[in-house]
Amino acid sequence: MLRILGLTLIYNVCKQVIERHILRHLPDIFSPRIVAMYTDDELERIAMERPGVVEKRKQLRVQLANLKAGLEDLRK
Repeated sequence: MLRILGLTLIYNVCKQVIERHILRHLPDIFSPRIVAMYTDDELERIAMERPGVVEKRKQLRVQLANLKAGLEDLRK
């Protein structure tokens, strides 16, 4: 029983710290007023995907198109 109370206390403290020090500021970070102050380079850096992810998506789209074409051939 004491262990459960200890874990509950730790959970509650961690939750409060996260809510108070991390999540509290998120609405401000993404407010239109703040985002409008970012430079184009900053916005691109925040929103841009890594080149490896972009390339992988291209490969998967090609593979998906090939698989769909093969499926259509099999259905004929």
